Amino acid sequence: MLRAGLCVRWTMERETMPPTAFVEVRRGLDLGREADEAIDRLLAIKENAREKERTVPETALLPLVEDCFAALERHPWCRPSNDIASARADLERIFRSFACA
Repeated sequence: MLRAGLCVRWTMERETMPPTAFVEVRRGLDLGREADEAIDRLLAIKENAREKERTVPETALLPLVEDCFAALERHPWCRPSNDIASARADLERIFRSFACA
């Protein structure tokens, strides 16, 4: 969820596709000291964990992720629409902007 939330934030702030590498997404966003420290703690735990191993959630990051998705819901791209043609045009515009970037 953290990667997805940060990619949402990247896309809304920069209106470009986010980088594939998490470190680049993180470096490209101003997350604040508390979030950066929480991500560092999480990455340190994950570095030594096995792929399927569960870890204790870093609760300090939950507000950050929630804020990213709440901002997406408020964004004009996600507005409810009963107008299929308009919605399709919006999706095509977004797709073209990413495909041509």
